[in-house]
Amino acid sequence: MATSNDSFPAINDSDLASNLSHTVIAENIMCAYPISDIYAPTPRFLYYSLLFLTFATIRFRWLSNIFLTGAVAYAASAAIHAFIIVSSPPQVQRPSFVSLPFVSGTSNLTSSVLSLVTGVNGLYVQPDAVELDIDPITAVVVTAYLVGLPLQIWSRTMRSSVIIRYMILLWNLCMLAGTISALVAWPTTNLTAPQYRFCYAGFLDGQSQGSDGWEPQYWKGDWNSTIWNIFSNPDTVWQQLSNNCFYPCFNTSQVIRQSTSLKAVVTTPTTRFAKLHNAQHNTEDEFKPLIYVAIIVFSAAQFFLYIVSVLRLGSEAMRVPIHEPHRLWQNRRNVGQQLRSDMSRSWASIRALKSRPQKTDHWQSTDQGQGLSMRASSGPSHRSNLIATLRLIIDLLAILTLLAGIIISPLLVVAFICWIEWYIRNDGSTNETINQVGQWSPLVSVAVVLFAALVYQLKGKMASTNEIRDEIWRTEMHLRKLKGQLEEKNST
Repeated sequence: MATSNDSFPAINDSDLASNLSHTVIAENIMCAYPISDIYAPTPRFLYYSLLFLTFATIRFRWLSNIFLTGAVAYAASAAIHAFIIVSSPPQVQRPSFVSLPFVSGTSNLTSSVLSLVTGVNGLYVQPDAVELDIDPITAVVVTAYLVGLPLQIWSRTMRSSVIIRYMILLWNLCMLAGTISALVAWPTTNLTAPQYRFCYAGFLDGQSQGSDGWEPQYWKGDWNSTIWNIFSNPDTVWQQLSNNCFYPCFNTSQVIRQSTSLKAVVTTPTTRFAKLHNAQHNTEDEFKPLIYVAIIVFSAAQFFLYIVSVLRLGSEAMRVPIHEPHRLWQNRRNVGQQLRSDMSRSWASIRALKSRPQKTDHWQSTDQGQGLSMRASSGPSHRSNLIATLRLIIDLLAILTLLAGIIISPLLVVAFICWIEWYIRNDGSTNETINQVGQWSPLVSVAVVLFAALVYQLKGKMASTNEIRDEIWRTEMHLRKLKGQLEEKNST
């Protein structure tokens, strides 16, 4: 078999049986960097539990903040990992044609080699590998961003503290950037072209094989020449291989990954793992577009509630319920009266516009002075009705956003977690130790907590007058409680 051959004659079963050790075959494989242990199921479900406990203990602010801090630190490291991946995409080589002996689909080899490539005189080789860390990264950062809406709705701290409001806004922006980075990197790192390994039919490797790194001395300028230089010299070049088979995908690299962590797994077209990560077999999941829609809707809702809160838009009756939704039911009478009042004024303004008579040139020339006087007197009333209409629209949108955030957003978050965890389940177990990602992830978590603590020190300088009054009142109440405890101890 010379390296210059572009095609080979068909080989029947008897030829294959007699020349088994000299017959080169190709097998379908999937090359992937396994999920790092830092994103293993246990840390992920612990992260989901921390988010759940954040809302379950919302009335105990100190306890809720502890759970939220742990979740924030974990999500921040995942977001930074997404930034690194999207900023350093892997270099994908151009496809190169490799000639192969023709193996019939009815050959006896198909019973012993399940992933055997049959019925072709050659195939295109384009080395690539899947970065499986992108799946749990997407799960973590998208969940963190979707949780931002209910967190913004239910957070008393955000209503009472300006600095916390800015910190939550910064957190949401960071998670939005991480979400965008993960979704941008997903198509390029989560799908690959078909991958193959080349072997002698009688000397195969196991179903799973780890990379020993790329050995550049075997490269001969193109993949066809490289592969046939190896298998045309079984007593010299092939004997020097660290494996029985040759894996072109081992000539790939990924940012902050060791090349020896890359694994090749034999797959078949029916393997779910191959379907999910093979660009030719992958079909668009109907749930994926819903993720983009949910992110856009959640972003619009968060931005709207934030603007309404900061600029104090809408009616006075909606100022408190915007961050304490349970007050919406308690103050339903005031809110209802305000809505009915604004609705009646808006309806009156609309009827006035519809019933205004059409003015003729004769009427305008004879009653010009009287018309100017009427328009001057109705100007302030018209502006007042317009303000009431705008206030009504803002209040209705705020109520709808709150109801959707309370009822729909938790269901969407749970649905996304269920879908992404089902997707990740097909990626296999985590076989990589905590070395590359694990070295810097805890440091990032600590840095995020320290940064939040430093920013929180600016609370006094950025606090409003009402915040300072509330803090004085709470301090006086706490001091009064301590004095009472001291008097009790002195009396005993």
